[in-house]
Amino acid sequence: MTTSTKPSLLAFFQESTQGTGPANGAAWVSSGVRIRHVGDSVDVSGIEQAVVEDERSQEGIFDVEYSVKGLRNTSFPMSLYMTGSGATTAQDDTIAETPLMTVLEHALGGMHLSNSTVLAGDGHTTTVINVDDATNIVEGCLIMVQDATDGTIAVRRVLDVSTLAVTLDEALPFTPADGDPVPAMATFYVDETVLVDSSAGPTTLSWLIQKGLAAALENFELNGCKSELKSIALARGGLPTLSFDTMVASFDPPGTAPSPTWSSDPIGNAPVSIGPDTVITYQTQGTTTINPIHVSEFSVEVGVPVVSVDTNTEVDDGMEGRQGYSTQPADTMITLNVVPFGSSAWTQFAADTFRRLRFYKRAAPGQVFAVHFSRCELKPPKRGAAGPVSSTQIMLRAHKDAANSGAANAQMWRSKILLGIG
Repeated sequence: MTTSTKPSLLAFFQESTQGTGPANGAAWVSSGVRIRHVGDSVDVSGIEQAVVEDERSQEGIFDVEYSVKGLRNTSFPMSLYMTGSGATTAQDDTIAETPLMTVLEHALGGMHLSNSTVLAGDGHTTTVINVDDATNIVEGCLIMVQDATDGTIAVRRVLDVSTLAVTLDEALPFTPADGDPVPAMATFYVDETVLVDSSAGPTTLSWLIQKGLAAALENFELNGCKSELKSIALARGGLPTLSFDTMVASFDPPGTAPSPTWSSDPIGNAPVSIGPDTVITYQTQGTTTINPIHVSEFSVEVGVPVVSVDTNTEVDDGMEGRQGYSTQPADTMITLNVVPFGSSAWTQFAADTFRRLRFYKRAAPGQVFAVHFSRCELKPPKRGAAGPVSSTQIMLRAHKDAANSGAANAQMWRSKILLGIG
């Protein structure tokens, strides 16, 4: 029977033993998590086992030996939409972890979940707010503050917490007042102490890919996997997209992979488009004044690579010739096409000043996402085009933030990129 290439089901399982997935299809249903994804992004054509030629001498010039089956180390791509949490977190509660959050923590190493609270105690300014409860609001995390009068959302980074006084990295676009909500938010950051060794924890996943219709599914179970967040696309009129490449230690192909009968729907919140109520602020680091800019193109090369640690041995079942995964140095690059054309980028480049950059969706709680860079180096700008008009094309290289002795979470504070979901 033929089947369609269009349907695509994707599920993950957090391995407790590196390289070992659920025992069978029923265990996938009870312990796995089906996640909604960009269907055409999951490409199984590259999932194949290596073969090694047996080159023993033969009697004739056209005689060959049967090939020897080799390693099942492989990889596959996938993309997920960057979405909000899907719900408003009740006051004093911690934001609930979603499958997207689990995957982002898996790829970047760090996740911080804050609590919802409100402004209280008066004495607020646009850069220092007083909250009713500062539980899980810490130096370095992202939070959002909402104007109770019209619902305006502003995403900011926390620079300092002194009891209930919270200092923000950039002024709010409204005058804060008692009763303004501070909805809970999740912050994702690069934690190299996690990424350097996938077997500590472990921090590997098993994936189940199912392509086609139920009557003739193509099933692949992939074990001992580590995903790298390769890029973030934030295109005008499009949907915010996270592109991953997942390295695999071993796999079972159709015929041997489990074929579970799922009892629940896949999980994934609806995305929101880029353009309406999206904001990009770009300013000298340390400056708190708001500086929104018009950008016709925005993309990020994340620069948090996953590298395999390959061996001649197999200690863990399912980790064929692989100890696990680690990471290595790489640049995080942000590309902007700024309109209208101006000379300010040339001046900034000459001055060697670090820049701060943040992109966020100014939506209702449950739909908010943010991409933040605290400290960026401006590369040489050049003239570009945005349709019929001139633009300035600039590229930024993200740096880790300067040391902060007051930050309890040093990895989050210094992370060269922060992602926020609220």
